[in-house]
Amino acid sequence: MLSKNSLSKIVRWYKGRCTFEINQIYQGFGWQERFHDNIIRDEFALDKIRQYIINNPINWERDRLQRGVAHREQPPHHPS
Repeated sequence: MLSKNSLSKIVRWYKGRCTFEINQIYQGFGWQERFHDNIIRDEFALDKIRQYIINNPINWERDRLQRGVAHREQPPHHPS
């Protein structure tokens, strides 16, 4: 049986190793800071996740375009 924090340790090791290898080729690579795990309990949950995966690129593009509109409406903020 896996210990309570095993999944987090596995993901942390995997991301660390991938980061090291990718940075040998491409400097400046970075991961999204957090990950979200989800237990798939039934077909309904699996279908919801499938739909999320299918729709995510579309939603990202829509969000990117909306941010572009927002940036044109307001000058960029530069912290001092």
